[in-house]
Amino acid sequence: MYSQKVPASSATDDDDFELKRSELNSRGYYSEIITKVDYGPDVDAEGLAGCQKKPNFLWQIRTEKHAPTIKKLPPAEKKLNLKDAERWMTYDEDDSIEFSVDTFKPKVQLQLRVYPFEITRSVATERLRRQFQAKSIRILLDELNIQPSDMISLQLLKQYLTGKVPKLNTTTNYLPLELFDDEEYDCRTPENWLELGLIKGVRNPLPAEAFIPVEEYKLDNIKNFDELFNNLCEWVNVAVMDYNPGTKLWKVLTLDGTRRIAELPRIYIMFKAEDPSIFAQRIKAAVDLRKHTETTLR
Repeated sequence: MYSQKVPASSATDDDDFELKRSELNSRGYYSEIITKVDYGPDVDAEGLAGCQKKPNFLWQIRTEKHAPTIKKLPPAEKKLNLKDAERWMTYDEDDSIEFSVDTFKPKVQLQLRVYPFEITRSVATERLRRQFQAKSIRILLDELNIQPSDMISLQLLKQYLTGKVPKLNTTTNYLPLELFDDEEYDCRTPENWLELGLIKGVRNPLPAEAFIPVEEYKLDNIKNFDELFNNLCEWVNVAVMDYNPGTKLWKVLTLDGTRRIAELPRIYIMFKAEDPSIFAQRIKAAVDLRKHTETTLR
């Protein structure tokens, strides 16, 4: 059988090469050197320096004199606060007084839990507000055959129009209309109305319409007695400022450009957050009751 023999000198040289290779120390990577991580006895990174960095401050020296130096921040003279994210409304005749949108929202009584196919409280409130806004107290009173002269009394004339008070006759209403006012028509108490304009502890004015006497110069050219009585007062937009529980009078500021201040009873003030139809029925009930009382006394 034929066999090939390997020389003994060749095998010895290979063994010596493998021995010398195993005795060499393995060189570590750069990341292993700077992190000082020990990867075992096979890696010896001691004595191998990492990357050297020489900082250059030349650009900093050139621009340092232009950099501002702030030793201490001065305190703010006045604390600045952003206005709350609320909606406010004004009238075109007088935009100096702002009303919160909440003061226009009517009173809606709905349960807290909303079932399927039922409207939410916010939707019902907005629908009712638009219905109230579309109604006019002047048209509603005219449909009920209530004229402006039916709401006027001598006490109101003496208070605001002293020089225009006619003599007492059988057609003049001499009893105050507020004596016959039925408060059951009101959906809120006076305290609740004031709380409607209370926003974060600050009382804001309430939007309303008031039946208030006109300025005297508008009556100079009126000679007819019936025409005079129908033009003594008119409905104007007002801002309700305060309420006096002792006298039961509301302090209002007219928003027709004249900015007059008056104190009126509740029967002459219709808030924007109440139903004009119900308020017209309230006035009619008071007028009818006064007519019946005056007829009985005469």
